[in-house]
Amino acid sequence: MLQKFLRIFLSSVLLQTSTCIVAVGSGATYAAESEVTYEPVVSNVNFDQVISLPFTASDRTIVYGDDPLQFGEVWSPVGTAPRGLIIFVHGGCWLNEFDLQYSYAMSTALAQAGYLVWSLEYRRTGDAGGGWHAGANT
Repeated sequence: MLQKFLRIFLSSVLLQTSTCIVAVGSGATYAAESEVTYEPVVSNVNFDQVISLPFTASDRTIVYGDDPLQFGEVWSPVGTAPRGLIIFVHGGCWLNEFDLQYSYAMSTALAQAGYLVWSLEYRRTGDAGGGWHAGANT
């Protein structure tokens, strides 16, 4: 499955083929356009604190399957060549109430640190075709 993700990612982002779907929202600030500043964390944080962190919108969306939940958001590094590629698969106990959105701030911070980030969404428990361990094949 990782080989499939890499093949799709490389052909979409690096070679700019037609499988790349550009997500454009009105008035959005994209990763390559601005920088977000984060305060140092001194202790564990709760879910509400994570959700309230500032972030920039992804630069593009890449679809890797036929299901609406089979896609990844891409954050590009700001003003520099990528230091490396991070393929990030968010956690959430395989439950569909925990989606990709809570990782937006981390993806933004990684892009600002110089990494190209492809943050994957996938089918989870409660989604058609999802769940443990079926989700591993999504």
